[in-house]
Amino acid sequence: QFLKDVAGGELDFLIIDTPPGTSDEHISLAQLLPHGRSADGAVVVSTPQEVALADVRKELSFCNKVSVPVLGVVENMSRLVAPVATAQQSPTSTGIAMLVDSRDGRDVTQQVLAALPADLARHLAVSVGVLPPGYDGDGAAGMAKKYGLNFLGSVPLDPSVADAAERGCLARAVGGSAGARALGAVVDQILKAQGEPAHARV
Repeated sequence: QFLKDVAGGELDFLIIDTPPGTSDEHISLAQLLPHGRSADGAVVVSTPQEVALADVRKELSFCNKVSVPVLGVVENMSRLVAPVATAQQSPTSTGIAMLVDSRDGRDVTQQVLAALPADLARHLAVSVGVLPPGYDGDGAAGMAKKYGLNFLGSVPLDPSVADAAERGCLARAVGGSAGARALGAVVDQILKAQGEPAHARV
């Protein structure tokens, strides 16, 4: 109904976010695009875990069967990046990380920050991989390489970007964050592949 009954006017891009896997939505999209038009391509998104990559491989096979080119692969939630709490922020605030003593779980955030130069303490963030040490997979980047596809980049799980989305803002509203920078780089690559000027308007 959205594709057939909505008069969208002149669009720069129509981006359709579909659920994981190869469900009916994907088949319907391939069949219901306006007469004479086909999708310019699919951007395939996966988290780095093997269970997610298995679904994405099916999606790649589907794209091949319905002649939808794959513009590239994005690894989402590749890491967790969050600012560390400062004295003015509660460590329990949403999107704020705290540092703990791994022996007993005790919060040592303020002790660590107090021992650091003020400028560094103000800008400190944690960056944590989502896969366990020693994991022998190579995530979405490895899968893209194996299939001969363009790897568009890794986007971390970033609370500031999630907050912008919840507030209905563009990610550029938190442009200094790791997540916003990563999204901008991905968008630039997609625009470049489509022959458009890269300006990371996300």
